[in-house]
Amino acid sequence: MKKHVCAFLTITFLALGMSHAIDFKGVKFDDSVKVGASTLKLNGIGIRKFLVLHVYYAALYTAEPTSDAQAIINSKTPKQLIMHFKRWVEKSKILDAWEEGLSKNREEGYDFQPDFKKLKDIMGHMNENDRMILTFYADSVEVKAKDKDLKIESGNFSKALLKVFINNAPDPDLKKGLLTLPK
Repeated sequence: MKKHVCAFLTITFLALGMSHAIDFKGVKFDDSVKVGASTLKLNGIGIRKFLVLHVYYAALYTAEPTSDAQAIINSKTPKQLIMHFKRWVEKSKILDAWEEGLSKNREEGYDFQPDFKKLKDIMGHMNENDRMILTFYADSVEVKAKDKDLKIESGNFSKALLKVFINNAPDPDLKKGLLTLPK
């Protein structure tokens, strides 16, 4: 009997600590994620469209959810963006979009090209249902794409890449969704 009670309590405590999944158009995103010692909460979910096609859904996680893009950008706490691809996307299309976005969102005087080259070197095509995870820190950004991981030690690059999604974004619906707090 004691064994059963202990097992029940263990399962109950584990379940209480687990995050719940949010279903967004058939794609599941957790309502929180762990980044190191930090627990980040779902800030919002956006759709990247090209014409009428859904390219990917993205979920943004922050320490304190807010609809204020500048507060997120200037926060020193980690942030994470999970991109779930809804269709096959060629490597060159992803890189072209990011290069254009980085050009629009970089700090004055910052040459993002050396850091961007590192990102180019690990990128590949993304298939339907592939996920890419970008974790933004004050002094670096970590990228996980398929079976490749990369850490770029540059606060300027981290900030510029985050801004691509929530500052001067290529798709207003993407930005709006990432900055709309879940209900």
